[in-house]
Amino acid sequence: MRFRRVIGILLAGICLGYLLQTVGCSLKHWSVTAARLSPDETKSVVVEDVVLLFFQLDRNFRVLLQDAGQADGASKVVFESPDEGRPVGTERIVWSRDSSKFLLLGRHFLVHEECKLSSGEIVYFMMDLRTGKTWCNARQGADISRLERDHVMSIDWEFPLEWPEPGTKPETK
Repeated sequence: MRFRRVIGILLAGICLGYLLQTVGCSLKHWSVTAARLSPDETKSVVVEDVVLLFFQLDRNFRVLLQDAGQADGASKVVFESPDEGRPVGTERIVWSRDSSKFLLLGRHFLVHEECKLSSGEIVYFMMDLRTGKTWCNARQGADISRLERDHVMSIDWEFPLEWPEPGTKPETK
């Protein structure tokens, strides 16, 4: 009798877990937290955070690349983040002047200290649209190359980016 009760409780727990997972996944949606059109107005980059109806511990987001002229809104996911920091909406996207690369900057990503600009923003993710190559400075989960200072600074960005002088600390806000 005791064995049946244990098996019954175990099966009920498995069923409840499956139900919550299934319902939770179907009730998640994506919320746009940052977007930017390329200088030549042919592409757009969108950052979307996953929003779950139920309990959510970590922050996960994805980066989408879209053709700006497509009316159907077709897009391609080019990056999915590991667990990252909050608050949402502290990121921005910067394009190269020739629209061939974009860079995702933010204030609350989990990276190494040397990835911070003088402004306090963190150099997090970059993509070269011509080659499809991506770089990311996430401390966890990213299986792609790290984004080095010299590489970022060799690109002509639409807005100036400044790295702190060696031995100095970036701004904190």
